[in-house]
Amino acid sequence: MKVKISYSLELDKVPSKVRELMQEGDSLISHLCDDYATTLEMLRNSGVDVASTAACISRINKIRLLLSNIDLRLQEQNYILEGYLGVLESKEKLKKEESEAIESFHAQQNKKPEKPKGVPSDFMQKVMEQSNADEG
Repeated sequence: MKVKISYSLELDKVPSKVRELMQEGDSLISHLCDDYATTLEMLRNSGVDVASTAACISRINKIRLLLSNIDLRLQEQNYILEGYLGVLESKEKLKKEESEAIESFHAQQNKKPEKPKGVPSDFMQKVMEQSNADEG
């Protein structure tokens, strides 16, 4: 029976963990290739007798189970990397939004105030002069 487990890992360690999991699958793939080659050789060399046919069926089923196990491991690794990618994209988007907000803030700070509509020019000039005098 298979069960799912989870544990915490530092974000920057995710790629190396997935690489480690994939390397663990190397032995499964090696067994798969060996079993496949052996089964193929059996089919080439054996006759059509009951014993050799039954042995080939058994080996083919073993290959299929190995393929299923490999596929399950690859699916899990794929899910991990998809989650990792999602976090990376979110961080990148957040960084971009922060940068845009800072740029917008600075642009607003450097922008000269606009004259409100309906306010006489001479009044606005006096307000600006007073503002400049207060700053100086």
